Amino acid sequence: MSETSSKHRSTLSVDASHPTENLGNPNPKPFEELYEIDKKIGNGSFGTVHVARDRERGDEYAVKVIDRSKLKGKDYEVFGEAQALRELSSHPHIVSLVDFFVTARFFNIVLELAQDGDLFDSIAKRKRYTENDGRTVAKEILTAVSYIHSKGFVHRDLKPENLLMANKSEGVQVADFGFAKNMLAAPTSAGLVTCCGTQPYFAPEILQGTPYGKPVDMWSCGVILYMLLGGYQPFQGGRQLVFRQIIAADYEYHDMYWGPISIEAKQLITRMLAIDPKVRITAEEALNSSWMAISDSDESISSRHLEATIDGIEEFNAHRHLKGVIHLANLVKKLPHWHASKLTFMPKDTFAGTNSDSNRLTKGKIGQKFDDIYSLESQEYQKGSTAVWKGKQKEGQKIFAVKDFKRGDPQSTDTEVLNEVAILRSLQHKYVVKLHDYFEESSRFLLVMEFMRGGCVFDRICENEKYTECNARDLSKALLTGCMYMHSCGVAHRDLKPQNLLLETRSSDCSLKIADFGFARRVHTPLSLLSGCGTPTYVAPEILKFHPHDQSVDMWSIGVILFILLVGYPPFMEERQRDLFCKIRLGEFRFKSKGWEGISQQAKDLISSLLVVDPGSRLSAKKALEHDWFCNMDERTLLKTSLSDSQRQLKISMEKTSAPDQLEDAPWVTSVTPVV
Repeated sequence: MSETSSKHRSTLSVDASHPTENLGNPNPKPFEELYEIDKKIGNGSFGTVHVARDRERGDEYAVKVIDRSKLKGKDYEVFGEAQALRELSSHPHIVSLVDFFVTARFFNIVLELAQDGDLFDSIAKRKRYTENDGRTVAKEILTAVSYIHSKGFVHRDLKPENLLMANKSEGVQVADFGFAKNMLAAPTSAGLVTCCGTQPYFAPEILQGTPYGKPVDMWSCGVILYMLLGGYQPFQGGRQLVFRQIIAADYEYHDMYWGPISIEAKQLITRMLAIDPKVRITAEEALNSSWMAISDSDESISSRHLEATIDGIEEFNAHRHLKGVIHLANLVKKLPHWHASKLTFMPKDTFAGTNSDSNRLTKGKIGQKFDDIYSLESQEYQKGSTAVWKGKQKEGQKIFAVKDFKRGDPQSTDTEVLNEVAILRSLQHKYVVKLHDYFEESSRFLLVMEFMRGGCVFDRICENEKYTECNARDLSKALLTGCMYMHSCGVAHRDLKPQNLLLETRSSDCSLKIADFGFARRVHTPLSLLSGCGTPTYVAPEILKFHPHDQSVDMWSIGVILFILLVGYPPFMEERQRDLFCKIRLGEFRFKSKGWEGISQQAKDLISSLLVVDPGSRLSAKKALEHDWFCNMDERTLLKTSLSDSQRQLKISMEKTSAPDQLEDAPWVTSVTPVV
């Protein structure tokens, strides 16, 4: 399609009795005199879409017939769509506006007819579909979005139904600009505020009610690209669950569908589905990404038929056509190929009681609140608006730990709490603290978790009558085993430290559980995390350097923890945080003779393999568990190595603080403020 294509009229028509100053009135002839309406090809909330034939030339177009009585005074939205199309129609991947008519009863918007229909219907009919085919489609969509944004517009309703196929040579065309808005007309300089679009494709900022802009289109593009390559939607379940998944970007790349897909494609989607719109990739950046740079002839993206993707798109099409466009928000119900026996994800009834003030994880009466089921006994910890309580179940008297987050605190946003809930729900392991229940109330979030009677690992070490290298190894093995599981689930903790390693009982070193997932994030692709966080003594150098990171940051923290477990002080110590960070960035530490004399060389080798500045050369949890310290050391030898000096060092630190849970105030921990 070209800007001067002869098949398009160059005029926009309105009824003479209803002129529109912004569009002009160059051709006052009525719609019926110029066009003949043929078969209906679609339905909308306010009208229908038909094929229309030019009476003079016989060319076919699509016409949107909108009943003005259903708009309830919002005619300006239709005029806005026509104006947007008028400014954007020259682009080859945007449906062209041909004519526009206004009468007392109807709007008739005449558009270029997409000969090959719906994009996803077209893909489902293909006998062969590769990653390269998906990339071609994505490139055409992103090219259109880049143009839309360059003209100052944001589309606000990008979804499969609004992507059409003109024909094979012209490719994809973006359609339906009913929600399009020129950013220059935004109500505030901060951005747009109207909640609009289609629910499964909403960006987090729309759901959170914050001003937004062009990045919302990139989020929708990320959802569409996920579907183009995986064959199913990234966010699944009932409306409330989908919203919570979106806010926390809680999605996965399931191996059975994503195994054949390149890492570059996953990295691009991950950058599109970034929660923070400030770091979300732009359309122009996406077009210049490493995925787009792969050669068309590269067999990694051009040789393999994505059969599972086609099957998934066929099922998606069947469901959406059955239920209709106006019910699209409900189409994320569990499809057959998303069966729980094959995939691990949050069940659709995770959040019960959509009309209540409280949403829960466990089964119970809709509308039940925390106080109906539990009581708070004593406060164990308080920091800012977050408190940890010892709680009791009213029936059965079982003891739990309860994290109480006050809502409205800028330091503890709804997004972060929902992210922690989503991650805890997805982790089921003996070395990870278990989330039993969750409540969302108007003024607070409450997470009900298993109560760890043994305190943190420091408590255990200080209380041991005899503390040996064997004890330290047992604790380390449990930590690494839990960490290996966590990493295999695609989760990076990002704040591993002794205070977040709790013991179920004081009688066993092997009852360790990893806790506090407030900074945890899903790692969809390697080196895909960008935000800086953690506790200074344990933070990895790549976070301090603002480099993209992944699960490997946890392995650095484990190296620091192992160091402390063996000698009672950390490898990096400085009075000033700036100096501390400089040492961490350079990886400058030594095994000083004091305290290390009797400790095995294998333990030192393991720590040296973890405290590696280059994350690519750092041991993984799996490789660490295969180290000689765990596999080739005689337990009797380790039992002979007393770590009483380590105990004394820890006890000194404990005595300088008011409580074990305030150990972060110890002299060698300068701060627990998140690294930014």
